[in-house]
Amino acid sequence: VLLGDPGGGKSTLTQRLAGVLASGVVAGQLDAEEQGWLDEVQAIFGRWLLPMRIELSRWARHLPANGTGVASDLIGECVRQLASLSAIDHDSLSKQLFARIAATPPSIVFLLDGLDEVTDEAARLRILQALAEFRKSYPTVPLLVTCRIKPWQSWSRRSQNSKSPWPLQGWASFTLAPLSGAAQQDFVKRWHNELTWAGIYPDAESARQAQNRLLTALNDPNRRDLQEMAGTPLLLTMMARINRKHGLPDSRAELYARYVTELLWEWERSKLDDQGELTSLEKLLNQANGKPDMLEEALVQLAYDVHAEALDKDSVEMPRQQLEKALRSLYPDQDDEDGEKEKWAARVLKLIYERSGLIYATDHETFRFRHRTFQEYLAARWLTSGDVVENFAQRIDDDGWRETIFLAFGHQISVANQADSALMVLNELLPSEPTSAADWKRVNLLGEVFVRLLGEQRVRQSKMRKISQPLLTTIPHLLTSAMQNRALTARQRLDAGLLLTRGINDPPGYGLDIDPPGLDDFIQIAGMEVWIGKYPLTNKQFKRFVDAGGYAQKQWWSKEGWEYRKKYDWAEPRWWDNARFDRNSQPVVGVSWFEAEAYCKWATENSRLAFLALQLHPALAVWKNEQSWQVRLPTEAEWMAAAHASEQDYPWGNQFDPTLANTKESNLGQTTPVCMYSEAATSEGVVDVSGNIWEWSLDWNERKYPWLKGGAWYLEKD
Repeated sequence: VLLGDPGGGKSTLTQRLAGVLASGVVAGQLDAEEQGWLDEVQAIFGRWLLPMRIELSRWARHLPANGTGVASDLIGECVRQLASLSAIDHDSLSKQLFARIAATPPSIVFLLDGLDEVTDEAARLRILQALAEFRKSYPTVPLLVTCRIKPWQSWSRRSQNSKSPWPLQGWASFTLAPLSGAAQQDFVKRWHNELTWAGIYPDAESARQAQNRLLTALNDPNRRDLQEMAGTPLLLTMMARINRKHGLPDSRAELYARYVTELLWEWERSKLDDQGELTSLEKLLNQANGKPDMLEEALVQLAYDVHAEALDKDSVEMPRQQLEKALRSLYPDQDDEDGEKEKWAARVLKLIYERSGLIYATDHETFRFRHRTFQEYLAARWLTSGDVVENFAQRIDDDGWRETIFLAFGHQISVANQADSALMVLNELLPSEPTSAADWKRVNLLGEVFVRLLGEQRVRQSKMRKISQPLLTTIPHLLTSAMQNRALTARQRLDAGLLLTRGINDPPGYGLDIDPPGLDDFIQIAGMEVWIGKYPLTNKQFKRFVDAGGYAQKQWWSKEGWEYRKKYDWAEPRWWDNARFDRNSQPVVGVSWFEAEAYCKWATENSRLAFLALQLHPALAVWKNEQSWQVRLPTEAEWMAAAHASEQDYPWGNQFDPTLANTKESNLGQTTPVCMYSEAATSEGVVDVSGNIWEWSLDWNERKYPWLKGGAWYLEKD
């Protein structure tokens, strides 16, 4: 099972795989890169495979009315589709298909796309049963199913909580990774080369300028949202198209607003000989004395209505009648005895789905928004009209409306320039004393709106000071409470914690920058004249060493460490700019023992200077003798004493509790802010001793390797 977000490339990958396999049977149809990919695929299976790609939503419409899912259902659908493309009779096709399935080894691969697009639950269950039966009957036949992540998780969880077994229990699942930075760069270069070849750009220099404009935007640290969006192939395609004319806006909502405009009004205009000529859609609207904003309002209402119908599905199927009814409302109110209003609506619909791409036909009588993103954005615009607070209040606690709510705030702030209105909605809906699960979800959602969309600077500048000023304190407090609330899921807690801290490479003013309390504190180890950091060293703390040129100054490094630094060209920790690990309050990772040693030597010298400058109170006698003060890694014995490791299995006792440590049981797949598990501190107050990250010690074991202590986020409790 291949999982991915909307627009993540699931369908494209199955189409590409099928296309390359099919083209590979004719010599010379593939270029060198495509041939190389085909060779890799065939090497995996040891043979060429006939690609059989099935859109599951189409299969669902042709399932027999009664019965349970069986293996022959899949074979029957394949025969039906093949028969529609050739003059070969059904019996011959069935025999050929079965021969490939039953061969040793099989010579066919099934690519089954869009399980989440099967909107009828009974049909979906029957397809799942058919796939399970097929897998049982033909276990060696390669078979791939694609599905969006959220519906898959929802259905599998629902099945686990019911008496009915999950039909695909035990199937391996993989999630499509976002496009890497290198892949995004490659895409942008290929895109502009292709448009130059096609003559869409007048010359190579124009394409180069547009390409550089887009790459600059994607690499701009002030536009982190774009970088995140660019990991989704469909959204990167959107960016490239919008960038060709306008450059890129700052927010997703503004980007979607421009894209809707591009699809409805500009795409056809770009092909007209006379740029002042009305498009076909504008001409039709003129017949009804209508204006473009009236059509968009009708689509906004339609999107809101259909989005409310089925929230765990991708874009919802809309009957032709529903669409035409929405469009007929634009026509002047008059008798329609000759059916002119109905004919007009049909012509408008035809233009929208044939020429704009905003809506497409799945068959003659059924339509969808091209992508759930457009459906969500247009539905979001409806929320920002009329009684805005009431509109938001009705939907804010529905999980299926989360993205739509977020886009609605974005539309208010970035498109409609109504930041104060967004601030008012946020203030009205933010729970002052959250208690329920819904309350805490609101805290995270509205906290993200505050941090990512409004921004601290905009809030400070708001004239609605009675609302804005208290929020500057309330939001960080609530997010901190959510991060440390053991009753919430680990993911909810992490999401809250990440909102409280900036990334180490983020520009000033981006997001909150709330330090863990007592970030630079040291705590005395019981019975020893040794102090240990309250937390594992964070990115923010280690960044002081990086920014001070610590990697370029030999004085801080041992002879062996300096040789390693030069050999591997270390200039910063590994994964320093990886979004999973780069927030200020997360522990620094990717640091070798020699880098830790160099940091300690640098910190010793710089701590002395800081202590002298502060003229510390005489009561802190340990700091008075600055010449004897030394920062170093703890020995294994010191670390064990600080963790009370000889007394109990965990810092909090002998029973493992997944709410007190970041381990594999939490399935977060990354490090967490060092103050997230504050309740798991030792009796003296040392935090994050168990889980999250491995910690170096000063002395080395019998295998001549430094002792590693504490465990890490990817390890199980044992």
